[in-house]
Amino acid sequence: MRSFRCLLLVILCTCFAVAKPITSTINHDKVLKDFDIENNTTNKLLVYSIYKDIPKSDRDLFRKILKTKSHNAYLIKKELDELEAPEFLLYLAMVESQLSNKATSGVKAAGIWQFMPVTAKNFGLRIDKFVDERRDPRASTEAAFSYFSHLKKNFGKWYLALMAYNCGEGRLKKAIAKTGSDDLEALMSSGNLPKETSGFIKKIIRYSYIATSSDIRATLDFKNKPLGFKQIFVAPGTKLSSVAKSIGISANEMSNYNAHIKNGSAPSNGKYHFYIPENKLNLFVANYKNKKDDKFGVSGENYQTHLVAANENLKVIAQKWGVSVKDLKVANKLKSDKILVNQKIKIPQGADRLLSTKKYIVQNGDTLAGISKMFAVNINDLVAINDIKDGKIVVGDNIDIP
Repeated sequence: MRSFRCLLLVILCTCFAVAKPITSTINHDKVLKDFDIENNTTNKLLVYSIYKDIPKSDRDLFRKILKTKSHNAYLIKKELDELEAPEFLLYLAMVESQLSNKATSGVKAAGIWQFMPVTAKNFGLRIDKFVDERRDPRASTEAAFSYFSHLKKNFGKWYLALMAYNCGEGRLKKAIAKTGSDDLEALMSSGNLPKETSGFIKKIIRYSYIATSSDIRATLDFKNKPLGFKQIFVAPGTKLSSVAKSIGISANEMSNYNAHIKNGSAPSNGKYHFYIPENKLNLFVANYKNKKDDKFGVSGENYQTHLVAANENLKVIAQKWGVSVKDLKVANKLKSDKILVNQKIKIPQGADRLLSTKKYIVQNGDTLAGISKMFAVNINDLVAINDIKDGKIVVGDNIDIP
């Protein structure tokens, strides 16, 4: 065994010596550090071999994805930067779906991050007859980072979190147990990992190397900002085609920007969001929001309307729109809390507070004080927005962050 390690060390030194003119600007140690891979001889050999064998097809595909999906790449990188998440998560999304909101696998994983339905719902994404938020680039990215944070916490190292994302937590734990080690090279050479997972982690590492090329780096830094998108909120039942017409784009283009919307319309049970090109926002405000018509989400009396769905009460509606039950009762001249299915409820205009919130899933050890500090929000706002009783939160709860 000792002689074998010595031989590996000699090979490694030789490889780096021979390749010095090519690899002088490549920091292999940084790759090891970024992915939390132990900096030992066998792992150095492994990542060097991954770098050395990058095929031209991978470089070409990387460039193609950035060129054809620059708007999603920009949005995701911006989200990851705000979350202080590692950039290689963008490369993971490129491997998973080529950054396509419409991507669907044979096992019904969907969206940029290829979430399975159960996992998506567990991490706060909405999937129903109206919407599939796995295809919402912003919402799915936030959910993906929550999932990655959970995996990183469980496994302690980024490369293990990425592997678990691909093959599942249980499968990875079995592979580690059979191997007797969670070392990257040991796992990769053990035969205990699914081949797909080995190829998956290799490709993300290859993309990390490709991203160091000067031309790629310039693109990833987005000095030339690509088309950006604005999130707008619309009334229940609003059609994508109506908004498209108001801002001068085709219905098909609008549908492509909003792959998370099913059947071409916003949900009928509450205000919801669409995405439009940011350079069309002024047109939207001028041509759409000023229409005095309930079907456009604005009435002539500074009210928006909500169509009551089954199992909804005033408290549920108030929470959806970010207003109080008292405000709803005053606006609708209600003498009691009783409302009927399909009844139109007037919503005071400007009730947008909750609709700009983010979701956070309560983890082991979380406290309200800790969450408020984490997101730099007032603890009283957290309690009020989430209607938390006695200051108690439970692992798995979805918390709205204002």
